[in-house]
Amino acid sequence: EARDQQSSKLISIWQTSVAELKRDLQELESHTAQVETKMEELGDAHSTTTNHIQHLTAQLAQCESEIMDLED
Repeated sequence: EARDQQSSKLISIWQTSVAELKRDLQELESHTAQVETKMEELGDAHSTTTNHIQHLTAQLAQCESEIMDLED
Protein backbone atom coordinates (compact mmCIF):
# COMPACT_ATOMS: atom_id res chain seq x y z
CA GLU A 1 0.00 0.00 0.00
CA ALA A 2 2.85 2.40 0.81
CA ARG A 3 4.20 1.63 -2.64
CA ASP A 4 0.82 2.45 -4.23
CA GLN A 5 0.74 5.76 -2.35
CA GLN A 6 4.25 6.57 -3.50
CA SER A 7 3.36 5.67 -7.09
CA SER A 8 0.24 7.83 -6.92
CA LYS A 9 2.28 10.71 -5.51
CA LEU A 10 4.89 10.39 -8.29
CA ILE A 11 2.19 10.21 -10.95
CA SER A 12 0.62 13.35 -9.54
CA ILE A 13 3.98 15.15 -9.56
CA TRP A 14 4.60 14.07 -13.15
CA GLN A 15 1.12 15.19 -14.23
CA THR A 16 1.70 18.60 -12.66
CA SER A 17 5.11 18.86 -14.34
CA VAL A 18 3.69 17.90 -17.72
CA ALA A 19 0.89 20.46 -17.36
CA GLU A 20 3.44 23.17 -16.48
CA LEU A 21 5.64 22.21 -19.42
CA LYS A 22 2.65 22.33 -21.79
CA ARG A 23 1.77 25.80 -20.49
CA ASP A 24 5.40 26.95 -20.87
CA LEU A 25 5.50 25.55 -24.40
CA GLN A 26 2.32 27.40 -25.37
CA GLU A 27 3.79 30.60 -23.95
CA LEU A 28 6.99 30.10 -25.96
CA GLU A 29 4.98 29.41 -29.11
CA SER A 30 3.07 32.64 -28.54
CA HIS A 31 6.30 34.62 -28.04
CA THR A 32 7.77 33.00 -31.15
CA ALA A 33 4.76 34.09 -33.18
CA GLN A 34 5.11 37.64 -31.83
CA VAL A 35 8.81 37.70 -32.73
CA GLU A 36 8.06 36.40 -36.24
CA THR A 37 5.47 39.16 -36.70
CA LYS A 38 7.95 41.80 -35.53
CA MET A 39 10.60 40.40 -37.88
CA GLU A 40 8.15 40.68 -40.79
CA GLU A 41 7.33 44.26 -39.79
CA LEU A 42 11.02 45.11 -39.57
CA GLY A 43 11.64 43.46 -42.94
CA ASP A 44 8.87 45.57 -44.48
CA ALA A 45 10.21 48.72 -42.85
CA HIS A 46 13.73 47.90 -44.06
CA SER A 47 12.46 47.38 -47.60
CA THR A 48 10.54 50.67 -47.53
CA THR A 49 13.57 52.53 -46.17
CA THR A 50 15.88 50.97 -48.77
CA ASN A 51 13.50 51.97 -51.58
CA HIS A 52 13.29 55.51 -50.19
CA ILE A 53 17.10 55.78 -49.99
CA GLN A 54 17.41 54.57 -53.60
CA HIS A 55 14.83 57.14 -54.71
CA LEU A 56 16.60 59.97 -52.83
CA THR A 57 19.98 58.87 -54.22
CA ALA A 58 18.59 59.00 -57.75
CA GLN A 59 17.11 62.47 -57.10
CA LEU A 60 20.44 63.66 -55.69
CA ALA A 61 22.30 62.38 -58.75
CA GLN A 62 19.82 64.19 -61.00
CA CYS A 63 20.25 67.43 -59.04
CA GLU A 64 24.04 67.15 -59.22
CA SER A 65 23.81 66.55 -62.96
CA GLU A 66 21.57 69.60 -63.44
CA ILE A 67 23.94 71.76 -61.36
CA MET A 68 26.90 70.61 -63.45
CA ASP A 69 24.93 71.45 -66.62
CA LEU A 70 24.23 74.96 -65.26
CA GLU A 71 27.90 75.47 -64.43
CA ASP A 72 28.95 74.66 -68.00
